[in-house]
Amino acid sequence: MYNCIIIEDEIHTIELLKTYIDSIPNLNLVESYSNPVVALNNITTKVPIDLIIMDIEMPVISGLELSKELIGKTKKLIFITGHMQYAYEAFQVHADGFLLKPFTILKFTSLIKKLFPDEEPVNEEKSKDDHDFFFVKNKSEDLNTTKINFNEVIAIESLHNYIKIYTEKAEIVAYLKLSDMKTLLEDNNNFIQVHRSFIISMRHIKTINGPNLKMEGDLFIKIGESYGEKFISFVKTRTLTVGKKK
Repeated sequence: MYNCIIIEDEIHTIELLKTYIDSIPNLNLVESYSNPVVALNNITTKVPIDLIIMDIEMPVISGLELSKELIGKTKKLIFITGHMQYAYEAFQVHADGFLLKPFTILKFTSLIKKLFPDEEPVNEEKSKDDHDFFFVKNKSEDLNTTKINFNEVIAIESLHNYIKIYTEKAEIVAYLKLSDMKTLLEDNNNFIQVHRSFIISMRHIKTINGPNLKMEGDLFIKIGESYGEKFISFVKTRTLTVGKKK
């Protein structure tokens, strides 16, 4: 059984979270707070807390500020907010999860299962596809068939009726849809869609600055708002932190 606490100034969101929590057998709600100051004064390490679910926008103390005081009193921390721009700040304070309002019970339970898996975790590096390359007909070379190694792909951009594949060696244009590439890459955990027009390879990210990505080859991509939550969850699986209680 995992003990959790809610800190949220909107009563209707607290009630919604209570309903969601009640639907998960191994999750136990210890307390809910609508006032962040009261939460700050009342939460101690005397009762083991496995999870705090906290709003970001709250009066007097924001969730981001409060998290700095409470991060050592819980094993996991989930932020919830109605504004995507806070997702990047949440990532900076090492939150374990992020939910954008309004979120469904499916999204909530899916995140809880990721944070508290009941089964042995799946090896994310393993792909169902044993091949490490694919072929496309290259528009730039009179539709000659070109071999492309997955690990050389930096990003794939949708350009209306065709796509541009950015690789370490060249930019390849093919008469395909981005959805075709998404299907090809669905079992390859190094790739993720970050914009309606872009799929990127995580291995080729150089820096992350808020919603802005700098890829190898000096390619700059801005994360689309509707893709931010998934991207942040993806990045967290590959991020090392120091000094955080597990």
